[in-house]
Amino acid sequence: MAAKPTPSKELSKAYFSLFGAVLHAIKWRPEISAAMGKLGTCLSFPTEELLDCLRRVLVYLYRTRHLGTTYSAHVDGADELVGYADSDWSTTRSTTGFLIMLGGAAIAHASRRQHCITMSSCEAELVALADLAIEMLYIIALLTFIGYEVKRPVKCYTDNKGAYDLCHRYTSAQNSRHIDRKVFKMRELRGAGTVSVAHIETKLNPADIFTKITDRQTFERHRATILGLAAARGAGRSHREAMAAATSPAVLALVEKLTEAVAARCEREPT
Repeated sequence: MAAKPTPSKELSKAYFSLFGAVLHAIKWRPEISAAMGKLGTCLSFPTEELLDCLRRVLVYLYRTRHLGTTYSAHVDGADELVGYADSDWSTTRSTTGFLIMLGGAAIAHASRRQHCITMSSCEAELVALADLAIEMLYIIALLTFIGYEVKRPVKCYTDNKGAYDLCHRYTSAQNSRHIDRKVFKMRELRGAGTVSVAHIETKLNPADIFTKITDRQTFERHRATILGLAAARGAGRSHREAMAAATSPAVLALVEKLTEAVAARCEREPT
């Protein structure tokens, strides 16, 4: 068997450098998570074609540089914590994608390979729900710590009917007996009243773009949900105006006040 050609040092250095730089943008532009995840699997054998794909992501960020995550109170359910989970079962190790929203936009998200090999799409969805459950517990604890009252049960959505059914019943069918108990964390939280699991259509699940490369129409629809572009339109202003308002002195003063309150609580409470 012929050995794979080794990429040149110049190509590897250019790929590593550009990938590391673009990777930081995921914090503010989570919609590129799936693309960066695919490109990240090729760090050991970069090619000119892959470098061109990475440059296209950079061009996309430049052309849409006016976009960004916008939070608003002018959307329905802006004060409610909501979670979405999805998975892609097209590879050996499925991809988990989940999204947690508050204030009309994303406050937490993930797009990563699952830790185990799943035997069905239903099992892959259960693993994604378990990852969402673990992150949701942390977010609830963090919001409670800073004094925010979280409305319970928190709504969590999945687009897999089998996973939805297994989160609501405690009997095992022939095709689900092999599933590890640890992936049923979401069912445990639902039984405790912390969350409620609901079914949602795939086309309405914004976590879908964290698991795979979608068509442009689907991508732009979910991007609007994740970044809170609908919130800006609902407030009767353009997204540029919403971004300007997000950095207004009044908002900055509110953030500073919240930071001082958290610091004061940390001083009062023992470590």
